[in-house]
Amino acid sequence: MNTCPTRISLPLATRAEALAVVTRPERHHDRPGLRLVAWAHLMRERGHRMHQLRVRTEQRARGMI
Repeated sequence: MNTCPTRISLPLATRAEALAVVTRPERHHDRPGLRLVAWAHLMRERGHRMHQLRVRTEQRARGMI
């Protein structure tokens, strides 16, 4: 049984799950891949392309990974 209150299955099934990850990154600081997937989910929903390399570079620059 998983008692983790921030358990989110991958891929993110809903917009609400993706928003929860993106708007509260401190809750998911140890899971940069989850933040990346959440951002990709939201961008895809808006019809935008996302460059994973650019996002990873930005995360490293900010000390997020």
